[in-house]
Amino acid sequence: MFQDFTSEALRDPEVLAVAEKVRLVMEPEFDEESSWKKGNQLPPGKVAVTDSKGRTFTKQTDYPYGHHRNPIKAEDLVEKFKDCLAFSPKPISEQNRNIVIEKVMNLEKVSDIREIIQLLA
Repeated sequence: MFQDFTSEALRDPEVLAVAEKVRLVMEPEFDEESSWKKGNQLPPGKVAVTDSKGRTFTKQTDYPYGHHRNPIKAEDLVEKFKDCLAFSPKPISEQNRNIVIEKVMNLEKVSDIREIIQLLA
């Protein structure tokens, strides 16, 4: 995930070749009057991919992953946390990482948030 955005990956000729093929097109349906622009929700998303045979495949989501109507699964959140920790300037031991995960997943049982902060410091 996150490693896809490292400076090495962003210099990879294959990555750059694919990036050259990407175009951003704003859909009229996501115009200025959309409720998401008024702060009511995260913006919808739409992706279209056209293959070498000219076929176009489209996927749209009205509620992005993480929206309260499309919540992130706990295991995905844990994996993202682990992925981000791999890029931490200060290494965190696997033991502390696992304790932090356990405490955050059971936050209602943590009497003092400093317990978590100390494990990450």
